[in-house]
Amino acid sequence: MRTMSVLFVLLVIVIVATGFYRGWFRVSGAHSTDNSHATLTVNQAKMRADKNAAVHDVKGLTSTSSPAAPTTSPDAKAP
Repeated sequence: MRTMSVLFVLLVIVIVATGFYRGWFRVSGAHSTDNSHATLTVNQAKMRADKNAAVHDVKGLTSTSSPAAPTTSPDAKAP
C-alpha cells in the first residue's frame, strides 16, 4: 500500500511540473501592507490544444502503415 501511495504522489508531482512547464498553470501574487493574495490560473485552452495535438500525433503514428516485410531474405536466390 505504501508503494502505491508513493507512486500516486510521484504521478501528481510529474503532472503538476509538466503543467507549469507547458503553461497550463500560472501562479501570481500581490501584497499590500496587511494582506497577501495568491492566484492560481488554469489555462484550459492551452491544455485542450496540447491534448488535441497529442491525440493527432498518436493517431498519425497508428494510422501510417509501414511497407510489408519481405517473406524471403534479400540474399536468397530466386529459383
